[in-house]
Amino acid sequence: MKRKPASLLLSACLFLSLLLLLLQGYLHVYERQMRTLQLAEENYQVKSLIALAQMRKAQGEDCDWYMFNLGRVHLDKTHARIKLKIRTKTIVKPIAE
Repeated sequence: MKRKPASLLLSACLFLSLLLLLLQGYLHVYERQMRTLQLAEENYQVKSLIALAQMRKAQGEDCDWYMFNLGRVHLDKTHARIKLKIRTKTIVKPIAE
């Protein structure tokens, strides 16, 4: 009689362990997807800011830093430095001419 409740308890513990492993795997995949989405959005913002700064420069506006709502851009002859408001680092990208 005592063996049945023990095996039932062991089965319940194994089931809960399996459930927690599945949940952990799901959360890991979700985290990777969110990070990929964030990087894609950030890359799009960087490209957009470079294009906007180049457009303003082509229209004759000559600034050291071009200011936008998302951040600011400094254009050199070959590189663009982008400082996004959501990041602490400055991103440096080559400019395609």
